[in-house]
This record gives sequence, C-alpha cells and structure tokens, in this order.
Amino acid sequence: MMRSHIFNRYRIVILLLALLGLLPIARGAIDALATNSNRPEDWLPERFQETKDLAWFSQQFVSDDVLILSWDGCHLDDPRQAELTELLQQPVDIAGQRQIRLFRYVTSGNDLVKQLTDNPLSLKRSQAIARLNGWIVGAPKAAGDPVISSVVLMLTAEGWQLRDAMLAHVRETTKRVVGLPSDQIHIAGSTYDGVAIDEASQKNMEWYTIVCYAIGCVVLYLSFRSIAISAFVFMNAVYCQMLSLALISFAGSTMDSVMLMVPSLVFVLSISTGVHLVNIYRDVVASEGLQGAPSKAIRHAFAPCWLSSLTTSLGLISLVTSFLLPIQKFGLFAAVGVVLGTGILFLLFPCQLELWSPRRWAAKLATGAGEDQGFAFQGVVDRIARWSPAILLITAVTMAAGIAGITRLQSTARVHDLFSPGAKILQDYEWFETQIGPLTPVEIVLRIPKSSIEASTSRTPMLDRMNMVRKVQHAAMQVDGIGGTVSAVNFSPGYPDTFRSGTRGIGQIAQRIVLERRFESLREMYREMQYFQDNPQEELWRISARVPTSEEIDLERIGRELKAAIAEVIDERAGDQDIRSVVCGSMPLIQKSQEQLLDDMARSFITAFALIAVAMMVTMRSVVAGLLAMISNVFPAVLLFGLLGWLGVKVEIGSMMTITAAMGIAVDDTLHFVTWFRRGASSGLTKHDALVYAYRHCSRAMLQTSLICGLGLLVYALSPFAPISRFAWLMSSMLATALVGDLVVLPAIISSRMGNAFLPRR
Repeated sequence: MMRSHIFNRYRIVILLLALLGLLPIARGAIDALATNSNRPEDWLPERFQETKDLAWFSQQFVSDDVLILSWDGCHLDDPRQAELTELLQQPVDIAGQRQIRLFRYVTSGNDLVKQLTDNPLSLKRSQAIARLNGWIVGAPKAAGDPVISSVVLMLTAEGWQLRDAMLAHVRETTKRVVGLPSDQIHIAGSTYDGVAIDEASQKNMEWYTIVCYAIGCVVLYLSFRSIAISAFVFMNAVYCQMLSLALISFAGSTMDSVMLMVPSLVFVLSISTGVHLVNIYRDVVASEGLQGAPSKAIRHAFAPCWLSSLTTSLGLISLVTSFLLPIQKFGLFAAVGVVLGTGILFLLFPCQLELWSPRRWAAKLATGAGEDQGFAFQGVVDRIARWSPAILLITAVTMAAGIAGITRLQSTARVHDLFSPGAKILQDYEWFETQIGPLTPVEIVLRIPKSSIEASTSRTPMLDRMNMVRKVQHAAMQVDGIGGTVSAVNFSPGYPDTFRSGTRGIGQIAQRIVLERRFESLREMYREMQYFQDNPQEELWRISARVPTSEEIDLERIGRELKAAIAEVIDERAGDQDIRSVVCGSMPLIQKSQEQLLDDMARSFITAFALIAVAMMVTMRSVVAGLLAMISNVFPAVLLFGLLGWLGVKVEIGSMMTITAAMGIAVDDTLHFVTWFRRGASSGLTKHDALVYAYRHCSRAMLQTSLICGLGLLVYALSPFAPISRFAWLMSSMLATALVGDLVVLPAIISSRMGNAFLPRR
C-alpha cells in the first residue's frame, strides 16, 4: 500500500517532470541525428598499427580525400574535361558560407597528358598515356580506339566538412557540363564511400520507423483491446527511444550507420517490457480488481523485468569488447538505453494507470468478456513432456550441425558488401574498374635516412633513389591483384632499365649526371604532387598502388606478398643503409577489419555468454540450472550463424552485432518463463503443473513481444544499407527461433530429469 500511496500521491509530479524533460530530450535526439557521419577508415582504434600507419601517412602527405569522376563517352580529348576542371576549381557559395574552396587540386587525364608531353619531360603521347594507364586513364581495347579518361578531385578541409553539399555541387556541375543523365555519370573514391554510406543508411529510415510504429500499435491493440493501455505502452516506448538518441548527444558522441539501429532496438525492447507489465497488470486486475493494481503489478513484474533488462544489457555491453569503434558505441549506448528505458517504464506506467484507470477494460475482465482463451496449455505441456527425449535429441543434433557451420564462417569488410546489389555506387565502381583500373588504395612509403644519403659516395644519389622507387613500383606491379601504380617516376624523364649507378663508361656517366640535375630540378614538382616529402631526418618517397574493389581477392595474401617484394628490393639495392618501408591505406585497414570481425564476434559472444550465464546462476541459485537455461538462448545463434556458414554467407558488421544482442534479448523470455515456473513450484505445484502455470502466465506475453520486436525490426530489412538490413532480418529470425527455444526446448529440458535443477530449494 505504501508504494501505491507513493504512485498515487506523486503521479502528477512525476508525469509533469517527464513532460518537462521531453523538450531537452527531443532537442538532444535531433542533434544526435544531425551528427551522422561515416568513414570506414576511422572504424579501427588508434592503437592498431594499421591505424597508426595511416595516421602517420596523412601527416606526411595530404590526406587521401579524393573523388574520381567520369562519364560515358569521356575520352582523352573530350573538351568537357577542361571546362569541368575549371568550374570545379572555382570557389562557390555553399551551405550558407560564401566563396568556399572545396578542392585543393583538380586535374584530368587530358591535363596530365599535356603536362607529361610538354617541357621539361617532353614524353611521347603514347609514353604519357602508358604512365597514366590504370589510375586516371584506361587502356584502349584495340589500336585506334579512344582512350577513356577521368577527372580527379582532392578535397580541402572545408570540402571534407561540407562533403554532402560538396558532392551535390559536383553532381550538379558535372551534369550541367556534360549534358548527360545521372546514370551515365560515374563517381568513386574514398570520400564518396563515406557519403554513400550516409545516404544508404539513412534512406527511407523515417518510413521504416513509421511502419515499425504502426506494427507496434496494431499488435498492442489486438493484444489488449484497449486504446488507452496501448497508447501508454507506445508513448512510453517512444519516450525511451528519444532518450536513447539524446544520450548520444549528451555524451558528446556522434551517430554513424551502425548507431542508427540503437533507437529502433530500444523502442522494440521498451515495447516488450511494457507488454510484460500490461499482462501482469491484467492478471492482477482480473483476480483482485483495480484498487492498488498498478503497484501490485510493479511488485510482481519487478524481478523478471529487471532481470531481463539487466541480462539484455549484459548481452549488448559485451559488444564493447569489439575493436571496431561503431560496434563498441552501439553496444554501450544500446545497453544504457535499455536499462534507463526499463526504469522510465517502471516509473511512468503505474502513474499513468493511477491517473487514468482503464475502468471499462477492467469491467470486461471482471465479467470474463474479452478474456483471451489462449492455448490449451495442459495439452501443450503433455505433448512436450511425452516427446522431450526426441526434442532434446533434435536440438543436440541441430546445434552440433550449427557449430560445424560456424567454423566455416568468413567475414567481409569490403565497401561492396555494405550495399545492396544494384546500388549506384557499386555500378560506378564496376564501371571504373572495367574502363580504367582498380580503386582501393595501397600506399607504399620508402623512408630513406638523410644520413645514408650524405654518406653515399655516388655521384648521382638522386638517380639512385629514383631507381629504387622504380624498382619497388615494378615489384609491386608483379604482385597478383595489384593494378595501377603511380609515383614520382611516372612524372620523370625516361631512362633505360640498365641505366643504374653502377654502369661504367664516360658517356653514360655524363648522361647520368645530366639526369641527376634534371631529377633535382623536379623535386619541388614531386613535392607539390604529394609523391615526395622530406624532413631533417629522412626523405619520404610515395608509391600509390591500387587493388580491385569489386572482385573477391585475398587481401591477406596481397599484403604479405607486397611486403616481401618490397623487402627484397630494399635488401638488394640498399644493403645496410637502414631504408625502411611503410605499407598503409584502405587495403590494410579492410584486411584488418575482416580479421577483427570474426575475432570480435567470438570474443563478444563468449563474454556475453559468461556474463549472462553467471547472472542466470545467481538468479536461480544453481549452476546447473543456469547453464541449462542458456541452451535455449544459445540455440538461435548457433542455428542461424551455422546456417550462414554452411550457405557461405559472409559475416559483416551488421551480422556481428546480432549474435550477442539477440542472445541478450532471448534471455528476457527465458527469465520470465523460469520465474513463473519457479513461482508455481514454490506454491506447491508439481513440475508438470508448474510448467502449465508458467505457460498460462507468460506465454501470451512472449508471443506478443516476439511479434512486436520481430515484425518491428523486420521492416528495416528493406534498407539498402546491408548492415542494417542484415541486422534486421537476422534479429527477427533469431527472436522467432528463440521463441521456439523458450516454449519448446526449455520446457522439454524442465520436463526431463535435468529439470529438477530448476525447482526452488525448500
């Protein structure tokens, strides 16, 4: 009565405080959504060597924020290239700011051919095209065919900050200049990847959320036949959803494509908790009337709902063990959102019911009208008990096959696997890699100490260094999978392969000295083009290679062979000069991310299992019961991820999040079922009758919550962004499988001799 008195006395104050908090929460949610930004290069933590190498590279050379664009019919002599490059180099008024310079460098294949054929290099046109082939111009299919060309744009810091508006400006300007529809204009590059992820992850999200809301409302009304109660549950869930978004802003964090699923997940989980509360409230009203029902319902629901909330948060918080930053943030904010959401529901729901008591609904319950007849629980339990050995055998065989399938799982972190088939970005990448060359960058930097240069006795040390750069570039091209490469050598005078510093002969010595002077005169050009830098300690020579994005290639093999080839050249030509190399760029990051995905999935799953299992043991006061209860929670993950392994479906970032999140959510129903079973057993019922008691009190809520959560999340499977889509349908499938685990497998375990472990100690 004391708790009822508290809810009754302070209900208006509590609801007013919640209403006053709505404005800052809504503002925080809007601010959080405005920060959505994606850059796959930033997904690995700073302590990883691959991340450190890329950060070091960005400090030494200008960051690789690049766009490459072309169009159908863009040939080397197309005059529209010159017009487009001129327009894109001009400052523009954009995003409310005046005269912003978006690009620090804009060039085209035509511009670079002219540069190579003019003084001081004076190469033949065919030589110039050959040096540019594979990274800015394509190779002609046959003699006399036109050469495909492209335009390369390197962003300023302002251009990167305003990249959405920048990309819209590029698209509009290109469309106006070339006079072609959007499907015949092709854009690619590291900057476009992030913008395309932003666009795909946010596309139609408002509509998906509206449909998710509609499903929740319909299932709530069909379940309870009360507009008022359905409205309470729905509005409270929306409040929790907004709070989960606002927390991101309040914590000073930012949104990304993975974090977009946090508010939707918190919404359906809040609905789930609300449904359990309503079902318990309905049982109290039906048996004891309206007087004090909210407080009594809260008292009955406190243990199972809070235990469910805490175990769900344990499953989500285990994702913090991941090394991928978006997954870490997802796990943290989703876990906090679930716990805070449960607290808000326990605070608001009884106050709402005290203030607006559903008297007509209660009257129908009292007369038996509208009472849901449910299942023939006695018959269900009889059949499960009779067939429990077969059920457990099938479960064991299925899980064994699933575990075998999991050992076959492969991961992917390629940009291509983040989008649905047929996406414009995939079409553009395929066009570029078919017409021009590979696009995924691999950066090689030779670090030559100045002490070794000063100690050299060669008359042509600059020529020696250029020879080494050329040899490394040639060695890189011999690695299967490496496409076009470019370095300072591409913009240097031609000289024969035999023209090395060890060559004898007065004539060649004189020619080498002439070349030495020419190379020295080109140092500043190399620096401006970002293929050479130096500092007081060393000279840095950059070789930029490319690997295909659209093909299935072994990145680990390419990286290993590339490093071995570079080391061989350095050992052969440098001796003991202490020359080092750094290999970085998108390819090493993709390779590391792919390695981490499976490692992180295993680590987070084991962590979640351990945390939840301990919680179950403590709750049930039995090690054996806690472990047995985990079977029905592990069953969905093993079954579905084993199936992915057998089917050869690669795991990406969305799938990786699902395995532990779903296990944490599946525990909700397990805890509710076991709690009601133990209550029945504690009241003196036999094990069989206690199972019937558990079915009668929570199976209806379990079905309702599975419908709401499963169907609500399934809507997001329509997203064109693969991680969101995969997360949605895997979560829905696992929740459906978890329902089978909790209503069939778990009762079969309890019906067997092992089930004695679930009986409360007397």
